[in-house]
Amino acid sequence: MNKLRIFIFIILKILTFKIKISFKKLKHHKIIVLDTESFRDMKNILKDEDYLKIDTRFNDIKKIYLDLSILFSIYKNEYGNIYTSYLVELIKIVNPNLIITFTDNSHKFFQISKIFKGKIRTMAIQNGSRYELNLNNHLEKFLKKNDNKLWYFDIYLSFGDYEAHQFKKFNIPYNKCIPVGSLRLSNALRFFNQENIAIRKNYYDICIISDAVLKIDEKYKIEDADKNFFKMTKNILRFCKENNLKLVICAKRNIENERDNEIKNYKKYLSEEEFAYFKENLFFPLRSENYDNYNSYLKMMESKLTIACYSTMLRENIALGKKSLSYNTIPT
Repeated sequence: MNKLRIFIFIILKILTFKIKISFKKLKHHKIIVLDTESFRDMKNILKDEDYLKIDTRFNDIKKIYLDLSILFSIYKNEYGNIYTSYLVELIKIVNPNLIITFTDNSHKFFQISKIFKGKIRTMAIQNGSRYELNLNNHLEKFLKKNDNKLWYFDIYLSFGDYEAHQFKKFNIPYNKCIPVGSLRLSNALRFFNQENIAIRKNYYDICIISDAVLKIDEKYKIEDADKNFFKMTKNILRFCKENNLKLVICAKRNIENERDNEIKNYKKYLSEEEFAYFKENLFFPLRSENYDNYNSYLKMMESKLTIACYSTMLRENIALGKKSLSYNTIPT
């Protein structure tokens, strides 16, 4: 997005009251949370902490802080990106002890971490299995660039020891990689306990976790990847139907347009009969800003076997002592 488009975008959002401007002098906070979209997953660990939330996704901006130093920093545009220059000056004013994010693959976070290296500690909490490191290497021969070169971590709170091995393999610089498990799974278990939600043991025979594959052929330059991916779903549907097994399918998306695209993708590759059976057994996650249902975790915990291609939930299910099957029919 060029400078003129950025300017027009911000002005329009201000005029339509979608962005508020604050001239209030910012005070020191111990923690800055980057990327408000993932904040709901962090609210338990940040309870009673002194923190300030800042949007890193340009389209998600709801508030802009302005004073003379911020305006001067934007004008200088030292980092070649207006929003990065804004964020850097904002962070300097707040002067936190720690910058933290749950969006651990954010390029903006990597950039901020490098700028403040040795000055302010930065911490990323692992949000998903980072298979894109391998895919970035694969794409290098097509795109003549490798996004892995953008990655950097000061402190990384990982699912397990595997991530440290992965970073070394792909030459991802980091200072500390500390295995802590899954924050989202921890939140789900906490939610089930607080709400006294009963978990029905072995209620389902098989749980499919949708990976919501969208145009892998096009995105990652892997021929017939989408077609091969959906062989997994077709085979499991047939197996469950032929053996009269109790099946549950957990969709990945709950935002309307993303959810519709996910379902359209299945419809494209399944027969009418398969698609009807698929929809009969389909459940959507019910997450919102103020309410966490963790429907997919509940269905997974109630199943004898959970199947997906590469979903992070396979690892989380193993952490619970349950059975997971990675069924990968993609030719890579």
